Amino acid sequence: MLPYRSSALLASAALVVGAALVPASAFANDPTPTPDPAISNADLVAALTAAETPTVAAAKAGWLAQGGDASSDFGNSTIKAIYAVNLGLADAGADGSMVEAEHSGTYMTLSTLGSHRSVKRALKAIKRPHATWMFLRDTSLDLRDPDGDSAVAQLAPDLLLKELVDPKHTTLVGTPTVATGADGSKTYTFAGADLDSEGVYETGTLRLNPSGVVTSVKTVSSSDTTTIGYSYGAQHVTLPSRKSTITFEQFNEGSILSDLSTEVKSAATELAKEATKEATKRPHKHTVKAEAIRTYAKRFAKFANRFVDAKIFSTKSLPHGARITGTNPFTHAHVSYDVTTAGKKAVVHKA
Repeated sequence: MLPYRSSALLASAALVVGAALVPASAFANDPTPTPDPAISNADLVAALTAAETPTVAAAKAGWLAQGGDASSDFGNSTIKAIYAVNLGLADAGADGSMVEAEHSGTYMTLSTLGSHRSVKRALKAIKRPHATWMFLRDTSLDLRDPDGDSAVAQLAPDLLLKELVDPKHTTLVGTPTVATGADGSKTYTFAGADLDSEGVYETGTLRLNPSGVVTSVKTVSSSDTTTIGYSYGAQHVTLPSRKSTITFEQFNEGSILSDLSTEVKSAATELAKEATKEATKRPHKHTVKAEAIRTYAKRFAKFANRFVDAKIFSTKSLPHGARITGTNPFTHAHVSYDVTTAGKKAVVHKA
């Protein structure tokens, strides 16, 4: 019933989280709990609701979440998130890291973006071979919104409590129990369906310290086991340097420039297909019009340049169509393809 799913996030480069596993001692060294009688789901909801206030107070200055996820589909992964108020860090070890800046955006390690060779070629094309981070601007990013794009928010302990007692997110079933430790800590066990994970039924264990603050959560389903331990206090997260960072648009630009010939040829081929398709829609006359080719070419160049926030593509009108040119603004190398009419179809030629 955790809102965070490390196995699912590891399948997406933009939402990876991880770190060192919580040591077994974090759970084993606590005083042996004395079993209490079973409680009702209403009692459980009341207890977790009451725990929100002290957990919010403890988490206000910052918190650290560490744990692991063992999945039958994705294997073992580690979990770590740091909340430093307006900055957050999610670390996936060898799979990369991400730093979140409130109302600014997310920094991702370039190692999460695919093969080392393709990333290296993209960086070389824009003359930034030593960059290690990519920045995705997002002024709406909220480190306190678990329903948004913040990976850190998905692990916030007080927000986790809210989702466990919210019937829109969780349906509790069966009979919960509570065990009280000699130090006054409470360990709750329960079962339910996580409605955010297509109603997957799970068992859960949640521990509150003597002050009523969440210190650990564990959920077990048929496909994975997730364990998270929490500690509280001021945290420190450092933003990547400007020298080591490129933007999302710059990376896209580098990806295109690293194989410019193929990109221009693919664009020209697609334009020819669109112009030919447009001609077949007209009744009786199926001849491809040169003006249609020019219109599609200009539209493509405008869209592509806006997407990468750089002027790479340009067009030129020809007597029977248009020329598409791709230019590397760093080296000034360029490649061109012509798209021209040929009766009922448009054809592509290298210029």
